[in-house]
Amino acid sequence: MLAELALSHGGIFTLLMTPIVGKFVSIVQPKYLIMVGASIVVFAMWHLTGLNGDITYSYAPWLRSLLGIGLPFLFLQSPPLPMTACRPTRPTRPRR
Repeated sequence: MLAELALSHGGIFTLLMTPIVGKFVSIVQPKYLIMVGASIVVFAMWHLTGLNGDITYSYAPWLRSLLGIGLPFLFLQSPPLPMTACRPTRPTRPRR
């Protein structure tokens, strides 16, 4: 039960941040949102390098919360980003 309580913070923050990041999609360019999300995730992963068996209970939920804040910035922007480089093409007529 304690493991679920420690890990659930990441899911809750991801759930809360997804609509907020969705509002930013139309305002801010995707490359800036990805940069913010990657910075947050890198910071959280850097703190995870100090993980050992002697951590306190508050250390794990804090890191999962930080990951939960950063991941929506990455995942909401990744699928539409390649489509911004595509140009629309004219439909061609079939040859007779």
